[in-house]
Amino acid sequence: MGIWFGMVTDISRQKEFEASLDESRKAAERTNQIKSDFLSMISHELRTPLNAISGSTYTLLNDHPQVHQKPELDTINFAVDNLIIMINDLLDFQKIEAGKLTIEKSPLQLRSFVGQLLKGLSFHARDSNNKLEASLSDGLDITVLGDKTRLSQILNNLITNALKFTKEGEVKVAVNLLEKSNGRVRVHFEVSDNGIGIAPEHQEKIFRDFDQIRPTFSSKYGGTGLGLSITRKLLSLMGGNIELESTLNIGSRFFFDLEFEVVENQESNSGNDAGYSDTVLPLNLLMAEDNDVNALVLGKIISKWGFTFERAKNGVEAIAAAKQSSFDCILMDIQMPEMNGFDATLAIKQVSDVPVIALTAGAMVEVAERIEDCGFDGFVSKPIDANELRKMILEVILERNQSA
Repeated sequence: MGIWFGMVTDISRQKEFEASLDESRKAAERTNQIKSDFLSMISHELRTPLNAISGSTYTLLNDHPQVHQKPELDTINFAVDNLIIMINDLLDFQKIEAGKLTIEKSPLQLRSFVGQLLKGLSFHARDSNNKLEASLSDGLDITVLGDKTRLSQILNNLITNALKFTKEGEVKVAVNLLEKSNGRVRVHFEVSDNGIGIAPEHQEKIFRDFDQIRPTFSSKYGGTGLGLSITRKLLSLMGGNIELESTLNIGSRFFFDLEFEVVENQESNSGNDAGYSDTVLPLNLLMAEDNDVNALVLGKIISKWGFTFERAKNGVEAIAAAKQSSFDCILMDIQMPEMNGFDATLAIKQVSDVPVIALTAGAMVEVAERIEDCGFDGFVSKPIDANELRKMILEVILERNQSA
């Protein structure tokens, strides 16, 4: 006869606790998805009218405006750029949270890059009645592998903040080559000002998500409270660390070091069309865009370049046009009725090798992955930077011609 020893324990409370934890986890996931969907929706809705404003301003500025009109157009342009920066801050925050923001490595000519960046901010300096000065050390006439977009975002953030919090003062940008050895360089970047400064007890707080140093700060100076938080996170991904020295009512100094791999024998292209043969011009483009206002604005930009184009109002029309006519490049909006840009591009790539560039106002981090999966040759975010789009068009056409 066997003897059984055991103990009976009531685990109903433990099971209830586990079920509660599981429900809390699912609720948190639903909340994150709602937040992500909201960011996607609101960014798309904001980018669509911004695209029309930005494109219209570009065409007006290139249409020989009268002397008294140019400052007003510059102001509109500056305001649109600020709105785009705020939208991008929210989207980058989403990407970083999801662990889907990656740092690219492409050729970057350091001295030319810094010069172009400062030139782009010269209007902001004049508008804020500040002097913007640069100090670049010797040895920066080199090409390195880096993420131009993210480095530009970091420096833009620091410089625009310095200009915002300085009144009729000076903002100085210093870039110094610290060392060069074994095919790598270490570069020091610094942005300093003689503005309002930051008290010691607030110097860590400004790097936190959505934080402002006092309740009235946002209403007085504007901003999302994400800029410096994203700057710190981006630099961390790039192997750097943002540091701050500041004294209240005296000024602030933000600085960081970054290492880059040097690209040997890389010629810099200072012109927008450097390296492109005249034989690719003029071009005939297919524009797939359902929004009449966006199509009108983009059409004016394309015509200003001396290119010709046809318009398709949805993916179905784009496929039909691609089969019937010969185009040098297709500009494909992502969100269209009847058939979206993803499905249209997949179908076009089955019958043609014409380059396709995605035009997207979408915010979801999955968009970039789908763009790559569907065979797009490149993408440009809305609001469209006309110079960036023209450069992208020429690049994809040149790449196709070289591989042909």
